[in-house]
Amino acid sequence: MNHYRLSQKKKKKRDRFFNYLIINDQEYTYIQKRTRKDIWQNLYEFPLIEHSETIGDVDNLISIVENVDNLNLLPFKVLKKSKPFKQILTHQKIVARFWEIEVDKAANFDENKYLKIERKNLSKFAFPKVVDLYLNDKSLTLELF
Repeated sequence: MNHYRLSQKKKKKRDRFFNYLIINDQEYTYIQKRTRKDIWQNLYEFPLIEHSETIGDVDNLISIVENVDNLNLLPFKVLKKSKPFKQILTHQKIVARFWEIEVDKAANFDENKYLKIERKNLSKFAFPKVVDLYLNDKSLTLELF
């Protein structure tokens, strides 16, 4: 009797580092809908900078934001940085950090990409679990600048 062993190659979990920008524009903030064929399609999120590692300090964040084409935020002031929030998916581990920033004037965002909404209306939108974790976090772990 022959026994055949099916070997399934285990897909290695990929680490992804998300840096979300919580943009304070008076009582408004900005969100975008995920439309690409990727995780969380059709859910909403804050403007995202995906980077090769966790962005740990303000200087790194500023230099990265300067090089993102569709974010016209300069000058801005960093108010708070969250602890890292993690979400494990089948083949990915998401590590998300949330940066609360304040802009001097209304950001010149592409209205086809970003929605300007009142912060009090955030609960009307469907977000990925990792964003909900941040929004529901009542701990005092935010670093103030």
